[in-house]
Amino acid sequence: MSEPLYQPRNNTSARFLGLGFFLAGAAMVWWQGVVPLLGAIADKPQVEFSIKLIILGEFFVIMGLFWIVRGLAGYTAIRAMQKNPRAMKILTMVALAATALSWWLLTHIFESYGYFST
Repeated sequence: MSEPLYQPRNNTSARFLGLGFFLAGAAMVWWQGVVPLLGAIADKPQVEFSIKLIILGEFFVIMGLFWIVRGLAGYTAIRAMQKNPRAMKILTMVALAATALSWWLLTHIFESYGYFST
């Protein structure tokens, strides 16, 4: 497995990395989730959104919060998880369940307002 382009060396840099992930994810969720949802509630004629970007943003927010809270220990835990097949299976199943739930919920909400994702 190749080394990442940037690898934090202390708690502060790991937490800043987490802050970057958190802010990027929050921006994705805001512009692709909240703003279109507010437009749908206001009965705008056309609302554009991407459920895929909303779900990606959710993962960025969760990963960012994890790194903000745990710091360098959280970063090394994620890196060590690559060598643990059981942890990878659990993480994959949780990620798939969260993705399916988000996909279903967001599709249901937007379709209830008469908007359909492409």
